[in-house]
Amino acid sequence: MDRDENLTPAEGTSFHAVPGGGVVYNAAQGHLYALNPAAGVAWLCLTDGISKDETTSTIARTFDIERTTAAAWFHDSLEMFRSLGLLGPSTRVPEPSKIKVQSRASLAKPLSEGGVDYQLLDTTFRLRAPTPIRSQIDSLIGNLLLDPSKNARPSIHIDVSPHGDEWDIMMNGQFTTRCESNSVAAELEQILVQAIVPATPHLMALHAAALQHDGRIWLLAGSSGVGKTTLSAALVRAGWSFGSDELVLLGRDLSLRALPLPPCIKSDSYSLVESWFPELRATPEQNRLGGIVKYLSIKSTPLRKGRINIIFPDRTAHQENKIEPLDCFSGLQRLLEQCIYIPSGLKSQDVERLLRWHADRRYFVLNFNDCSAAVTLLTDFDPEAWPLH
Repeated sequence: MDRDENLTPAEGTSFHAVPGGGVVYNAAQGHLYALNPAAGVAWLCLTDGISKDETTSTIARTFDIERTTAAAWFHDSLEMFRSLGLLGPSTRVPEPSKIKVQSRASLAKPLSEGGVDYQLLDTTFRLRAPTPIRSQIDSLIGNLLLDPSKNARPSIHIDVSPHGDEWDIMMNGQFTTRCESNSVAAELEQILVQAIVPATPHLMALHAAALQHDGRIWLLAGSSGVGKTTLSAALVRAGWSFGSDELVLLGRDLSLRALPLPPCIKSDSYSLVESWFPELRATPEQNRLGGIVKYLSIKSTPLRKGRINIIFPDRTAHQENKIEPLDCFSGLQRLLEQCIYIPSGLKSQDVERLLRWHADRRYFVLNFNDCSAAVTLLTDFDPEAWPLH
């Protein structure tokens, strides 16, 4: 067929077959997309330059379906490819970091003497802020404090200084934002995450909570509002080890690293979480991303080696508390939807490594309407009793 750029895979895309479908990696955009079997066949036909008519015939033969149905599947696949920006020329999309991170050396520009040193992942940062705002800041990073005797050499320097009734936040001598007192911690969280996560070697960053129990690592993956944070707090109260409630990195060595920041409790969950952790009542409120929250002071524990299981929680008042298995390809689709960052420079062979990691995972959906019931379900649950499928 004519190589119409509108029906040509975008430059920098690669296809990776997995049981149940395939994954397309768009290096220019820095995104991974899971394709169902029909879309996978359509993609391979486009890659080989096969005509629309023959692609329709190929889909019909492959899935033993009527040609009219195959044509509809091909049309739907093309519409999906177009909507995802997978067809035609592709240009690099800027990384989702407001702060351009060049290298650790380029960040080492001390602003002033003094300050307190902290460590987040592999990065040490020094922060200087006056006493009136310290309680706000400490609710976020108090557990990251470094021992002063270690003579740390911070690569990031942050100054928080008053500006009338507001506060200015500077990083390495450059102004980043001005905000009210109850937004300082949340703004600082965004600044640190956007500067440090891209500088930490990894294959992908997942929107997920991470906990450990009985020698297993549990990822609770899902978008905001599905109950990850409240369920994480309930599990910690039941004796589970807390890693993160927000972000987990899959390292280049295929190990998991949890972003060690405290759980962010939304205002509609205060009363429940305060019944488990009364100290939350005295914690200052924060304005974070347009909502009112408190940071619960739970120290993060580094994730040890163990069997990794992935749970997609779904808290709905009117459904039964139960855990159900999810087939591996559907699990991969849902997991990639929670992939919020892929570092620049990820190569095709890295995608293959990621997919080999996926092949050994078990995926489950947790429907729950009560945190206590969900804790009991998860604590008693044996994921190895379910076969990989």
